[in-house]
Amino acid sequence: MEIKSNDEVMQVCYEPRPLPFPNNYLELTSQEWPAVVQKVLCTKFDNWKYEEEIRIWVPWQANGEAIQFLDFGNKLHLKEVVLGARCTLPTSAMLRALGPLISEVKLTKARAAHHAFEMVEEEEFH
Repeated sequence: MEIKSNDEVMQVCYEPRPLPFPNNYLELTSQEWPAVVQKVLCTKFDNWKYEEEIRIWVPWQANGEAIQFLDFGNKLHLKEVVLGARCTLPTSAMLRALGPLISEVKLTKARAAHHAFEMVEEEEFH
């Protein structure tokens, strides 16, 4: 993805162990709490580091939906979709799902490498 604005973007930190809960949490001020909450919300276990995840915080829209997503548009552009090695979705279904974005999005398929412990791009895809 390509993100035009860094205002709401937060990098995810990857840690080998769970974060310690602050011993002084009852004494934290209203100015200190946001940093603690942000640290918790932007931390994942080290094994997920390969994802290179970022998080974008946007205002909540009170529309009755429990999960909300930021639409692609001026601030957020989809650049690539990687279908995992176990993905059974037909390519035609993914192309339909991309709709008008298909001309702007690179579509690839990942597979296990033949001689290494890694994932590589499938050469004969599409």
